[in-house]
Amino acid sequence: MFGDMMSKLQDMKQQATNAKDELASIIIESHSDDQKIKIKLSADKKIHDLQISQDLCQDSEELEDRLVLQLNKALASADDLSQEHMAKISAGLSAIPGMDKFMK
Repeated sequence: MFGDMMSKLQDMKQQATNAKDELASIIIESHSDDQKIKIKLSADKKIHDLQISQDLCQDSEELEDRLVLQLNKALASADDLSQEHMAKISAGLSAIPGMDKFMK
């Protein structure tokens, strides 16, 4: 029984590592409605590219506001993907006796 539980934990550890690697390889593209700000980031929340239209550079306050808005939108998408991947892994915890108590 203990060996089986350890095997399941090892499988879950490998699944978590695989999910982490997969999240790093998923690129999320986000842009403002007018296409003046474009962001590419991986699902593990690393920014890979940021493009800002030159005309936004004239008004630093507008640029800051719009950049924060767009970054938050992109990060929320990354969070959603990450939670989806981790939910698949944590579903395996219920197969380990007693772990269901920790999942509530």
